Amino acid sequence: MLEFSFENWNKFIDFIRENLPNTEVKSFNLNALSEKLGLTKNELIFLFTIFIYACDYSNKYLNAMNIEILNNSIYFTYSENYIKKISLSIRDYEDLSDIIYLFKNIQKGKGFEINSNSNIPVIAKIRGLYKQYPFMFKKLNGYIFPSEIGYKLGIAALSFKRINQIPKTLDVLNYRFEIKKKRL
Repeated sequence: MLEFSFENWNKFIDFIRENLPNTEVKSFNLNALSEKLGLTKNELIFLFTIFIYACDYSNKYLNAMNIEILNNSIYFTYSENYIKKISLSIRDYEDLSDIIYLFKNIQKGKGFEINSNSNIPVIAKIRGLYKQYPFMFKKLNGYIFPSEIGYKLGIAALSFKRINQIPKTLDVLNYRFEIKKKRL
């Protein structure tokens, strides 16, 4: 097991900020990169892996990264065209629409307090969606707010609600939401 060092992590992150992702594919010679950062090849691979794993949950890169090691070179691939498919029931789709309407028009951008003692129906909906789709929300100072993806999906749902339609699919950022007629 490799030892995790914040100093190594900071060196690595500084390198990433300066070099990635500018194009779809980057390749680095592991020996040269190892010397430049003062890290072993195994440490570099470990740090790339942690970085990609962390990005999967950051909603910025949305599972669009991968690493491959061939002939002492590391290939770091990034694709903005990667689409992650998510199934969403009509009920969850409508609940998100209602939540975003409340957030935007009633709460005026203030988050929702979801303490465990609250029996308010909208709070129950938020709790349910948060458990099922945590990437659609973020917690901050005891409140829950829609994340960028949740907010944009909710706004799109509100647009369709105005014309009394429910789409089969909705593309929002790097996600394709398939709206299912039946409960999931």
